[in-house]
Formats: sequence, C-alpha cells, structure tokens
Amino acid sequence: DLILEYRGVKKLLSTYVEALPQLVNRSTGRIHTSFNQAVTATGRLSSTNPNLQNIPVRDDMGRRIRKAFIPSDDDHLLLSADYSQVELRLMAHLSGDESLIAAFEHGEDIHAATAAKLFNKTLDEVTSEERRRAKTANFGIIYGISAFGLSQRLEIPRKEAKEIIDGYFASYPKVKEYMEHVVERAREVGYVTTIFGRRRYLNDIASRNAVARGQQQVGIGRHAFFPHGIENRLAGDGGVVRLLQHHCGIIRGWAAQVLIHDPQNVQLVRITHHIGD
Repeated sequence: DLILEYRGVKKLLSTYVEALPQLVNRSTGRIHTSFNQAVTATGRLSSTNPNLQNIPVRDDMGRRIRKAFIPSDDDHLLLSADYSQVELRLMAHLSGDESLIAAFEHGEDIHAATAAKLFNKTLDEVTSEERRRAKTANFGIIYGISAFGLSQRLEIPRKEAKEIIDGYFASYPKVKEYMEHVVERAREVGYVTTIFGRRRYLNDIASRNAVARGQQQVGIGRHAFFPHGIENRLAGDGGVVRLLQHHCGIIRGWAAQVLIHDPQNVQLVRITHHIGD
C-alpha cells in the first residue's frame, strides 16, 4: 500500500506540481494547451502540453491539483457541466428500444429502472447495491463488455455476470439487435459510422486472431454504439452553454471562451456590451 501511495504521489508531483509551472506563458501568465482535431480514433478533441482533459479529480490529493485552475479576474468564471447519461440516451435513440425510451420519457432513474428489470423488483424495492450493479451494466454492456470484464468490475462470479448481461438484453432487446447489426455491418464493410457520417476503419474486425478481433469490437462500441463525436460536436460549438442558457438562463450575460470536455468545463467571460448597444 505504501508503494502504491508513493507512486501516486510521485505521479502527481512530476506530471502536475513540477510540470505545470514550467508551462506558464510569460506574456499572458497563463497555461495554454494545444487541441488536436485529428489524433484520436474516436474523433474527439485531445489536449496536449498540458493535457487539460486529464486533471485528477477522484481523490483528495488530486482535487487539490484542480484548485490551481482559477478564473483570471472578476470578469471570468469557470463553469463545469456534464451531460446527464448521454450515452444511454443516445443508445435509446439509436436502437429505438421502447423500454429504454420510456424510462427516459417518464423521468425515471435509469439505473434503478434497469435494476428493477434485472432483479424482477419494483423501483421502490431496488437496493443501492442493485442500482450500482445496474449502473455498471448500463454503461459497460453498451460498450461491448464481456461477462469476464463485468465480473471483474463488479467482483462477482463470471456466471452471475453473464446472467446480468443476458437479463439486460432480455430487458432491452432492441439494444442487442442494434449492437449485433452494427458489428455485422462493420464486418461487411470494414468500418463503422457515427450518425453524422464520420467513419472509423477497423482493419482487424474480420481477423482470425480472436484477441485482435475482440479489441476491434470494443472499438465499435466506443465509436458507433454511441459515438464520442456527438459529444464533441455539441461541445465544440458551445452546445453545453446553449443548453444551459435555453433551459436555465443561469449564465445569461456570459460568453464561452474555452471548453474542455468530459465533463464540459467552460471558461466564461462577462459580456459588458452587446452589438447595437
């Protein structure tokens, strides 16, 4: 445990505490990342020098690193927002599964709703542990997770994990149909596409090597089942900001300057005058 703790602290020290001050621009006094549009296989933007999409947040020491990122003055603020279960909403849309769509239309807790189906209970009877398992299943299965992978995440026997996956597809049959269709189509043409038409070529999708073929099928899940490209297109044109303005009106009078994905971290600047004023 002490060795792992040491490695974690050393990683924070070398990657952030020592490195970030060296990247401050002398003219602006700020850190300026580089966004790459054609690097990732899934089509999302990536960030380098430094990677602002990978600032730690899961433990207390990592969160202290995030405190170094502050608005430059009183006319700026940082807003962090996230899409609510966007992958599952996209899967509901893409697959057309009536049960999944209904859960969202009725405003249900989608993870509790899934747990109720998996464990044959009412929503009120679902326990927190069952909801946790359903949440892991919800996000893992539509990415193409195997029974072994799910058993590792949930720390349960593989047989039980397989039963959860089978139960999931029995509850949402059109999700399974859609996923199988996408994989079969990919084998035929050698690529998958997002609903915006972006292609990702999968050279090993028909490989005789089971490991290589399996990795490509995971690639399908990450690109076609609910493509990251959708989030990027929403984020890239200020989609999160516009959604907040439209539904909440909480940031009226502010304009987006910089946006980092997942969750959407936006730098806003106060609007002091408007065209026509």
